[in-house]
Amino acid sequence: KMTTAGYLKYWLENYARAGASARTLERWTEIIEKHLIPALGSIFLKDLSPVHIQQCYTHALKDGRRDGKGGLAALTVKHHHAVLFQALKQAVGWQILIRNPADAVKPPKVEHKEIEFLTKLELAELLKSTMGTPLYTPLLLKATTGMRRGELLALRASDLDFDRGTLTVNQSLEETQKGLRFKPPKTKKGRRLITLPTLTISALKKHMVQRQENQLSMGLGRNTNMLVFALPDGEPWSPRIFSQRVKRH
Repeated sequence: KMTTAGYLKYWLENYARAGASARTLERWTEIIEKHLIPALGSIFLKDLSPVHIQQCYTHALKDGRRDGKGGLAALTVKHHHAVLFQALKQAVGWQILIRNPADAVKPPKVEHKEIEFLTKLELAELLKSTMGTPLYTPLLLKATTGMRRGELLALRASDLDFDRGTLTVNQSLEETQKGLRFKPPKTKKGRRLITLPTLTISALKKHMVQRQENQLSMGLGRNTNMLVFALPDGEPWSPRIFSQRVKRH
């Protein structure tokens, strides 16, 4: 007599919470509580059919926005399908269901857009325009290494090896509803050693001297484990605010 709502809540608490990152769990919870449960929650789990799920997706694409101003994007509904499929797949694994009803439903087709990227000249202009600002060194490091935003903002002084001209990616910073959180890389490949070009090494050395001087002037002392890119008081730089600042620039 378990409803789909009851099962999805059970899955979140007893399966998803153990394996997902804090931010991923928040996204899954939002999808389930704000979209899947209102659409499918009252149906008994044993009675949930592909037709119910297809109707759910059709409605979401047409009138799924919670503000009543139209439908959700195909990519958003596809994310809903991925969460529902995974949850129902586990129901089969737990022998609650014989088969996964979402397996017979095709998610909406998403038109992939070409990724826009800066040309070499545009990148050079961007870096030149940020010289003398807190954005220059992190953007230069990102441009010359391909590091992700969360990896940049979680980089510590102890991760840098200027003698060898390398840095090590050991953690990442993510923003959740409960605040900022450091997390290890998802895979072994995520924890990696990166060789730095001479230009980047020079900029990082200058940046770290300034960071140490700021630390000492604030009475915080020397800290070999301090964040390379952070707020003046040493606290982590919010990924969201960092992106907003780059966008405004």
